[in-house]
Amino acid sequence: MTDHMTESSADNNHNSHQALDPKALPNFDTMPNVATMDTSHVDKNQPPFILVDGSYYLFRTYHALPKTMQNSQGLITNAIRGTLNALLN
Repeated sequence: MTDHMTESSADNNHNSHQALDPKALPNFDTMPNVATMDTSHVDKNQPPFILVDGSYYLFRTYHALPKTMQNSQGLITNAIRGTLNALLN
């Protein structure tokens, strides 16, 4: 064990920066089984918290819609309009 490694990282005996072997199966013994996780702490009366990757929608709609979509000041609005349409659908 080197000086910069802790005991817990030495126990893992892996390097997360190495390339993955596409033919190797993951170690299912160490993966959490989310299908059987305890959800008793979740308040079912509250609406769900939804996290949206806005940068994905902005990038996609900016490049997908024509740059001719502008407001009265000439500001290009294609990304905003496309993102709002995608979220509303």
